[in-house]
Amino acid sequence: MDMVRSMLNNSTLPVSLWMYALKIAMYLLNRVPSKAVPKTPFKLWTNRTPSIRHLNSACQAEIRIYNPQERKLDARTISGYFIGYPEKSKGYMFYCPNHSMRIVKGL
Repeated sequence: MDMVRSMLNNSTLPVSLWMYALKIAMYLLNRVPSKAVPKTPFKLWTNRTPSIRHLNSACQAEIRIYNPQERKLDARTISGYFIGYPEKSKGYMFYCPNHSMRIVKGL
C-alpha cells in the first residue's frame, strides 16, 4: 500500500483510480527480485524471465483514437494519463479526465 499511496500522491490523478495503482504495484513487484528469494515471483511461477522493456511511469500522454469520420484538420489525439497495463493483452491503459473514460491501446 505504500507504493499505491506514493503513486497517487505523486500524480494528479483522482483517488478513485487507486485500484489501477494497486494493479501496477503488484505488476511491478512480481517482476523484481525479493530479499527472500533471488528469483522474481514471475520466474518462479512461469519459469520464464520477465521482460521489463515495456514499463512506463504514470505520466501524461496524448492518445490517438481511431475515428473513421476524421477530417484533415480535426484533432487526432486526446489528452490523458497512463494508468496501467491490461490483464489479458499486451498494451497500455489510459484515463481521460475530460471524457470520463478509460482507453485500452494494443501494441
